[in-house]
Amino acid sequence: MENSSWDLLILRSVALPCRLKNPPRITHCQWSPPLLGWVKVNVDGCARGQLGLIAARGILRNSSEPVLGYFASKLENGFSFEAEFVTTIIAIEITSQRNWVFLRLESDAIYILRLLTSHSLQVPWYLPHLS
Repeated sequence: MENSSWDLLILRSVALPCRLKNPPRITHCQWSPPLLGWVKVNVDGCARGQLGLIAARGILRNSSEPVLGYFASKLENGFSFEAEFVTTIIAIEITSQRNWVFLRLESDAIYILRLLTSHSLQVPWYLPHLS
């Protein structure tokens, strides 16, 4: 059950037991600036369903500027993994084009971060390069 009154009405009308989902866990997060001379990029890719429209977005900041830049792109159809992967590549390309050498990348896509830091995981190079 999705914890909505509509779900409750439907399930009760057909005499099915109602089992509520656990509420989401709320975690306190606080943004902290990068070290002096570094650029921090917070990225997030998203997908609308399985093999749906994907999008990329990110914001670039340093220790003194509120915002150095940002990007948002609607891409082609794909999976959420592809959205996260392409978003990360776009962020790396932007920082490289601006000659920012020291980059701190923050993402909620743990698998992507592991791909970038591991020597044993295979990077799926079949993914299209989108910018």
